[in-house]
Formats: sequence, C-alpha cells, structure tokens
Amino acid sequence: MRKPLIHLHSDLDAAASEGVIVTGTRRQARELKYAYDHQKLKDKKTSWKSARILPVKTWLQHCYESFPTELKTQTILPQNSSLIIAEGSAPLDIVRSHTAQFMEAWDLCWETNLWRDRSEIGQTENGKLFLRWADAFQKNLKNNSSITVSELPLRIISALKQGWVPPHSICLFGLSHTTPCLSELFKLLSLQGLTKTYETRIRPAAKTSDIIEFGTTDQEILGATIWARNALSNNPHDCRIGIVVDDIEKNYGSIRRQIGSAFPDITNLDEIVNIGSGQPLLTESLCTDTLDFLDWFKYPQDYRKLEKWSNRPYFCKLALPKQLSHTLPERLTLNELAMLSNNKQLLELMHKFEASDLSNITNGIQLVVDLLDMAGWNEISSDSEYFQVREQILDVLAETASMNFLKHTTWEDLVSTIRATADSRSSAPKTTFAPIQIIGRHDLSELEFDLLWVSGMSDSSWPGTNRPNIFIPNRIQVRVETLAATPNSWLKHTSQITQNWRTSTGKLQFSYALRDGENDSRPSILVPFNKIAQPSKVLPNTNLISFGHPWIQNTGMNATERFVDDFGSIVPINQTLRGGSSLIRNQTLCAFRGWAKHRLDLKERLSPHRFPSLLDRGNMVHNLLHELTKGKESKLDIANITDKEVDEALNQILTSFNTIPPVTLAQEKKRFKKIITTWIDAETARPDYTIEDVEQEREIQLAELHIKIRLDRIDRINDGSVIIIDYKTGSSTLTSWKPPRMSEPQLPLYAISDDEVNAIAFMSINDDSVRLRGLGDLAIEDKNIYSPQFFNEESFISLKNVWRESLLKTSSEFMAGYAKVEPLDPNKTCRQCDLQSLCRIYALHQPKHNHAR
Repeated sequence: MRKPLIHLHSDLDAAASEGVIVTGTRRQARELKYAYDHQKLKDKKTSWKSARILPVKTWLQHCYESFPTELKTQTILPQNSSLIIAEGSAPLDIVRSHTAQFMEAWDLCWETNLWRDRSEIGQTENGKLFLRWADAFQKNLKNNSSITVSELPLRIISALKQGWVPPHSICLFGLSHTTPCLSELFKLLSLQGLTKTYETRIRPAAKTSDIIEFGTTDQEILGATIWARNALSNNPHDCRIGIVVDDIEKNYGSIRRQIGSAFPDITNLDEIVNIGSGQPLLTESLCTDTLDFLDWFKYPQDYRKLEKWSNRPYFCKLALPKQLSHTLPERLTLNELAMLSNNKQLLELMHKFEASDLSNITNGIQLVVDLLDMAGWNEISSDSEYFQVREQILDVLAETASMNFLKHTTWEDLVSTIRATADSRSSAPKTTFAPIQIIGRHDLSELEFDLLWVSGMSDSSWPGTNRPNIFIPNRIQVRVETLAATPNSWLKHTSQITQNWRTSTGKLQFSYALRDGENDSRPSILVPFNKIAQPSKVLPNTNLISFGHPWIQNTGMNATERFVDDFGSIVPINQTLRGGSSLIRNQTLCAFRGWAKHRLDLKERLSPHRFPSLLDRGNMVHNLLHELTKGKESKLDIANITDKEVDEALNQILTSFNTIPPVTLAQEKKRFKKIITTWIDAETARPDYTIEDVEQEREIQLAELHIKIRLDRIDRINDGSVIIIDYKTGSSTLTSWKPPRMSEPQLPLYAISDDEVNAIAFMSINDDSVRLRGLGDLAIEDKNIYSPQFFNEESFISLKNVWRESLLKTSSEFMAGYAKVEPLDPNKTCRQCDLQSLCRIYALHQPKHNHAR
C-alpha cells in the first residue's frame, strides 16, 4: 500500500472526522479519502467513520439539494444534458458545431458574473449571437424546470442572504485560486464562521537537472515508463512515482501501449500503473460494441465485427456464427443477416424493433434495454471484467431517459444522444492507488511524489497559447484575472503550474520530444535545466526505446532469445489426412506452410464479399468447363456446344453468387461467354482426341503417405497417348515442374499415378486466350507438348522417375513432421500466404533501427 499523495495534517484529519472537506478537484478528493483511510490503518484502527470529502462541484449540488422547497424549484441538469439542450437551442444550424464553446461562455458568464456586462457582450457580432443563443437556452431550461451547475454559486449566495444555513461547516482544500463567484460564496460563508481554509505546507523546490531529449513522443512516454519501472524496482515499498502527460484522455490508447511495452511481464497493469481518471468510456470494448449493436438496426456492420461479437459474452444470445459464409456481402444490416441466415434470435430482435414506439425518450431507452437483454447483455456476472463498464452504461441510459425535453426522436437520434451522453465519461480506474500515477498537467495541485517525470516540455507544447472564448469579447475576458486571457497572464499562469511541479517532489525530471510537431522542437523556456541530455543519462538500457515491445525485438538487443525447432510431431501411420495434391504443393512451397495447413488445420479464411474474387472466378471457369465437357467424347462434341448449353451451365454456376448486382452479373456472363468461345476455338484447333474422363478421382501411395487426387480431364490422342490436363486461370509455366522442388507439383503427381500417362499439360485460360502447354513422350506429335529434354531428360519415363523421387522425399519430410520456415521463393510464396503472422518470416531479416536520440 503506497504512501498517500496528500499529507494529512492534523487539521485536515479533524475536519474529515467532524465536518466536510471541499476540494478543488475530484483527484484531490480521491487522494484525501485515501490518506484518511491510510492514516486510520496506520493507527491500527479496525473501524472508523467514513470521511465526507467532496469536490467543489459535488458540494455545490449537495448544498442546492438541501435547500427548503420554496428555494429549490428547479432540478440540476447534468453536463451532457445541458450540451444537448444547448445544441437544440442554437439560433442557426451552422453554429451547432460550436455548442461546446457556447457552454464554456455560458459557464463563464455565471462563474464570473459577466451577465452584468450584457450590453457590452452584445457589442460584437459573436457576442450578439451568444446572447440570442443564451436567451433560447434559458427559455428551454425554464420550460424544463432546470438549471445548470454553473448557476449554483449565485443561487447559494442568494439563499444565504435569505437566511439559509448549510447543514455542515466546511474546510477548503486546494481552492486558493478559484472563480469570482466561488470566492464571493466562500467569503460570505467565512463571515458566518462556516468555513476554514487549510493552508498547504510550503515545500522546497526540486533541484534543477538535465532535460532529456527523445526522438518522438511515443519514445518519450516509453522512456518515462521504463524510468518509473527501474525506480519502483529499486524502492518497491511506499514509493510514489508520477509521470505528467498532456491530454491523457485523447492519448489514452497510446499511453497504455507504451506502458505495456515497459511491463510485458505484468498480467494486470492496473496494479502497477494508474492512468489519469480511467479509460474513456467510449473506448471500452463493451461500450463500443453496445453502440455499434444499436447502430446495426439501421446501418450495416462489417463481417469482421459480427464474427468478433460471436465470442463476446454480452452477445451470447445472438447465436452469431463464428465464421460467416464467404458468399455473404462484406457489410450486413441486422435484418439482412437475419433473413439470409434464418437466425431466429435476430428475427425476433427485428420484430421487437419494428413493433416499437419511439414517441418519447423513455420508450426509446426502454427499447434499448430490452434489445440488449435479448442479445445477452444482462448475462454479465458481477465478477466479470465487463461488469463495471456495464453499470456505467446503465447510468448513461438512465441519464438519457431523464431527458424529457427530447419529445419525438428517431432511432438514429436516440443512439446519437446515448453516444453523446457517454462521451465525457471515463470508466473508473480499476486500481486508483497504484505506485505509478500517470497524471495530467493541471492535476498536480496539492499532490506530493517521491519521484516525478514531466513529459512534453518542448517549446511547441509548453506553455502553448491561451485560447480566449470566441463568444465573449476579449476586452471583457481580460478583466477577469483568473481566465489568463492575455499572453502575459497566460505565461504567468503556466509559470505557476511549472513551479507547482517543482514543489510537488524532491526529485524532478523534465523531458521533451525533438519531433513534437512538423518542425524540430527545443526545450520550453519555462523549464529550468542544466543541459540537454540523452536517454542514456537516466536509463541503463535505451534499446527498448528504439525497438518497442520486447516480444517483437531484434535479437541484437538481447531482449529475446530465439528458439529454433524445425520439426513438429511425426504423422501417425494410420492417420487420415485431408488436402490431396494441395498437401504436397504446400509442403513443397514451404515446409512450415504444409505443417500449419495440414497438421494444425489452419485454413485460409475466405472473407465474405459481394463481388467475385479471383479465386471465385477461377473456380467458376473450372466448374463451367466441367459442366460443358461432361458427357462429351470428342473434339467434334466440343465444337458443337450450343449457346443454350452455355447459358444453362452459366446459370447453374452463378446461382451461388446471389449477392452480385444485376449489372455486374450481366457483365460476368458476357465475359464468360467470350472465354467459352475462345476455349472452343482452341479445342477445335488441336489434333484429334477423345475425352476419356473428367473429374476422375484416384488414390496415390507415396511411401507412408496416402492421398486422394482429382484429375480435371484425361484425353487420348490418335496415337493412343494419354494426356492429363489441368485447367489454370492464373499464371502457369513449365518451369514450375522442375525438380527437385516444384512450385506446381500437381501434374507431376498425376503423371506418376499411372504408368499409362504419356503427357501432362496446363490449359491456361484467360479472358483473351486459351493455350495448351505441357511435357510428354517424344513420339507425341503436338507442337504444344514439349519433349522431356526441356529438363535434360531423355524420356518421359525417366522424367517421371525423377519426379517420383522428389515427391517421395517431400512426402517423407511431411510424415516426419518437417516444418522449417523455408519458402521456395519468398517474393512469391510469402506474398500469397496467410500465415506470415505465425511463421514471422519477415522477423528473420528485420531492418536495423535508429536508436532514440
């Protein structure tokens, strides 16, 4: 249990036990509660009264809720509800995108009491627009009997002047710099003896050190995390380590990845590191999937997402297939998938959805809850990793349901409102009191660390520029000192923050990224440092910063050890294997590929697609030729194929592609008819032949390997020679049969399956040409059949013997479990392989990386 980040002075301890402590931030409230409980445990207490420690905005709401009925005539509107009403109150559609800026101006006017300068605000065009917007917003708030949180200080001041007394005295902590209206409220409470301000103890500033320069921001965050890991290893007990990072919520995912790189051996990172206020709710997988599921009723979703949902416990009732058929479109609406797959659960969901009433927001949210329940969302148990996030989503739905001002809504608007309501929320940190704290630039006030690293200290990032509100005239904002609206006041404000960092720790380290933007950066003018130093100044090993996660390292940095094993288990003699000639082909192309596909049964995924792929077109040509040659006996029969036969065969082949648009289907038919015409012309130009068989199945024994093959076509020419023909729509060359390792071993495998085979040939079929090319006996009089001398063999029999030896060697290697990553041609074999992430062929030859600066 680490030490608290806030020193619990005796006055604070007493205030926590007797009254209410009001803090400037939620972080301060959380850390004070921890410090209070930590002290009780240290004092060996077994039970104690829970401390009442509230952030100032929560305390304001509690005060308002304690008003007598005559003073509490309106309800407090949550922030997201305020944004939604404000957006709907915009005087022009074009300004809706500036709703956040409007709400900032609205809060500014209440917190600094700028309404007294209303006439001056209206002297600019933006000011006039703001006042029109504010009047409409105020009217909608009144109609809804609501007020915003920013109005509370003035409401409470008014109540105090009318004799209202707060239920508890308060102790102020971390509120030395606050808004004018809050200052007036605290002053009035102080005059009545109801407040006490806790003075923070003065701490010495940390000594000036070197500033560390990194190449990129990712390297900088990773370097800071490695530094924190080393510090924790050196002092594992009670160590308080802080890393200051800009814009944590926006960069949460990147920060989390860098932490994972520094702690690859830690299963639960949350026990070691706490990132800000927690992960943004909209980035949680449950929240993302839930909103996408709701969108699915109107919009199509990608098949990859639908397959992923099949493994999600919160969608266990959807009965989604783990792998969708490749004949389906890439993107599907819920209704389309329900109809195409006859999924009863999905059909029930659509029936429920279509019969729903969306006349008001309450009905809409009830429908959302019902649909999620039908999907299995409520099957999440209390000990599930998703439980906490689900509870927060339920809070979001409850808040959305309370927005009675949204009268009539569409489903699209309802889902958009739910998404907007969840937008500003974060899932609570799973372990808030981890020894390493990733914290925002403005969240360090009143906190103490043993070690502190402040990142992002480049001149392009810090102090940055102040951004006055676009609706309030600058001359008015300049008069409010707490706004820091001028360059000088902003510099003063950021200088104070920088000084706070120095007094928050005994040991402080600044860093910056050289490439923090489009141009190279320099250290910030606000950061005191001795000199610019390299990461090696504070890190014992900088290799990890250059290479990233240690599990994907180049072996040169000695972060990983390579284990080489070229053999898997041997194949049992009595085991039946699938694959046919593809087994031999895959083993020849790469032993690892043969092992993975035919021993591990890792089949290439055929993805759903609307239009025919190259593989589909190749299969369609193959099946079309099979249909047209079935029952034909000679060249004359091929020449006499009618248009009706072609049309019937085409219709039969294309029935499985019911997702093809009619225009594309017509084009495909036209293309296939052209191919068939070219094919018939090529067939009639050949010497006379008879068709012995098509799609004939055979069994071959290669040593201990027993496989089944299927021959596309067997022809016999006039001299009695037998030719085995294999249809090819892709590229094909005779050199692919060159031993010892043949890239296309199917036809040589067919050749050795029968002693009567005198030749083998590819029939290459393209859109514009059909050509027969092969190898065979010298006696065959066909210019398309080359002699065995092509491979320096005297006869086709001797060539078959060479092929047999090569194929026997390949089959023996497969049976022995040989599985070395050894592609025949990496440029071709690997480019068309789906196993690269498993064999990691490209990791064998990693390029050298530049080290961090």
